[in-house]
Amino acid sequence: MVRRRWLPLAVAGSFVFVLAALLPAPEELRVAPFDRYGEAIADGSVPYRDFALEYPPGALPPIVVPALVPGVSYEIAFRSLEILLGVVLVLGTAYLLRDARPLELAAGVALVAGLPFLLGTVVVHRFDLYPALLVTASLVALERSRDRSAGAFIGLALAAKANAGAVVPPLGAFLVATRGSGAAMRALAAAALAAVVVALPLAVVAPGGVASAVLRQTDRELQIESVGASLLLAHGAPEVEFVGGSWSLVGSPAREIAAASTIAGAVSLAILWLVAFRGRKRLGNPALVCALAVAVVLVFSKVLSPQFLVWVVPLVALVRGRPVLPPARSSAPRAC
Repeated sequence: MVRRRWLPLAVAGSFVFVLAALLPAPEELRVAPFDRYGEAIADGSVPYRDFALEYPPGALPPIVVPALVPGVSYEIAFRSLEILLGVVLVLGTAYLLRDARPLELAAGVALVAGLPFLLGTVVVHRFDLYPALLVTASLVALERSRDRSAGAFIGLALAAKANAGAVVPPLGAFLVATRGSGAAMRALAAAALAAVVVALPLAVVAPGGVASAVLRQTDRELQIESVGASLLLAHGAPEVEFVGGSWSLVGSPAREIAAASTIAGAVSLAILWLVAFRGRKRLGNPALVCALAVAVVLVFSKVLSPQFLVWVVPLVALVRGRPVLPPARSSAPRAC
């Protein structure tokens, strides 16, 4: 019998998230430039071809949908959509924690429900809740033995934000350990197909624009909020400029720190993936490894804004829950 104690906590957590998301936002906090992009697309312009866009194709749904809501300002529609995504994220987290101990269940739901308190209302002024929810949806699908659906969700998340790629090898390793290499290959194929379906039409129409958007994610300056920039700021007075939509450190020392950070992040991520694969049979819940993988990406990234932490918080909330990858059910007949 499925326990229902998670439902009241999920409802309460959703209510808390909505209240927190509706708190007054700072005057300077706006949904720009998403409003400009969304309204241009709604008017018939083709992104990457008719105007430059620094976000990958998978990020378009949460940007375009608010522009299609009649009679409502883009900002209100955008924030309302993000609040809805946040509520679903709370519900998904509570569902995955439904068999955890009461205290762990309450703590996990509270952690996700309190995101607007922890990070500020910036979480509903950006679209990071969308790919974070897709990752959580993938974990729900995996728990329900829907391998292809899980892969598709990850593929959609990856098409929206490259950070999702950090969780692919750990989830693949757990699939191999619990349901075999065939299940892992099916999930991987579904992920690739979903990502291609999202990106291919725009890549055909505007290959140069899509390529530029993808490369833009790799050639960013060292954002002032990143860990690498903090280290440099603590030991000198580097040159600061407003580039790429944020205050960043420029000059030779900043470039060297950025390069070293990228290399250190890649090596750390590869080591973590290797450890996850070798220890896949002993770790029943992949949430810990996934949370560590996303944390590695954030720590060593050249760009780190508060809303990026939306990626890691739900995974941390799931660490103490039940394993989300149950073994495959045996097809052998039961003994009488």
